[in-house]
Order: sequence, then C-alpha cells, then structure tokens
Amino acid sequence: MTSLVALNSDLHGDLKVKHQPDFAMAKGQNILPVAVTEFVSANVEFLIAFLRPGEGQPLQPVIMTGLKPEQSLYTSGNNWEGVYLPAILVNAPFKLAANPE
Repeated sequence: MTSLVALNSDLHGDLKVKHQPDFAMAKGQNILPVAVTEFVSANVEFLIAFLRPGEGQPLQPVIMTGLKPEQSLYTSGNNWEGVYLPAILVNAPFKLAANPE
C-alpha cells in the first residue's frame, strides 16, 4: 500500500520527477475531488457534487466520473478519455496535506 510522505529537501533533494502521465489511479473511481478553482472548467463536462467524508467533517467538492461504485466512464485502460483533466490527476503523485509541524 502507498504511504504519503511530506517532501523534505534534505531527504528528497536529489529526486527528480519524470512527467509520464498514467491515469491508472482514476480507473475504478466514480468520484474525484476537485478544487473550487476548477468548478467552471469541470462543470462543462462533469456533475459537481458535495460529499461529507464523515460526521462533523466539512463538505468536499467532487466530480462524478461514473454512476456506480468503482465505475469510471472516463478511463480506458490507463488512459483518460475526458476533455477536462482534473487537477488531482495532473498533479499526481503529489497531494496537498496539512503539516502538523
């Protein structure tokens, strides 16, 4: 299983990222998170919904890529078939996360 690690210049300073789009992570995902700044572009192609991950948690905006669990109508193999490419896929494998330090 993949674990998230905060980037650190001392530990990761020699690493490089080769841009090689692979949308396998979107395969089997019927929802993907989006940012408010994506609403105008994403809404042209996707339904935007708001989910609450847990009781007391804030609402999370998402786009729907399928109507059933584990169904993505926008992936074919490891390729993305949609016109709009959500930022979560563009920026993978990087994610924004709160740093308790």
